[in-house]
Amino acid sequence: MGLLLAARNVVGVLMGYPAWEKHSILSLLEDDPPKAVPSIVNAEKMTLPKYVWQE
Repeated sequence: MGLLLAARNVVGVLMGYPAWEKHSILSLLEDDPPKAVPSIVNAEKMTLPKYVWQE
């Protein structure tokens, strides 16, 4: 799981995806995850936008 999240962090940043801010990251581990960067601690300093949920 750790390598998958790390890979999705790299891909997400390179693709310009927004930062995921919910505590639960389970949806990011699914086969078709939201287009978001899972866990960037310094997302604000990197000026990544915040992920907007559509419910």
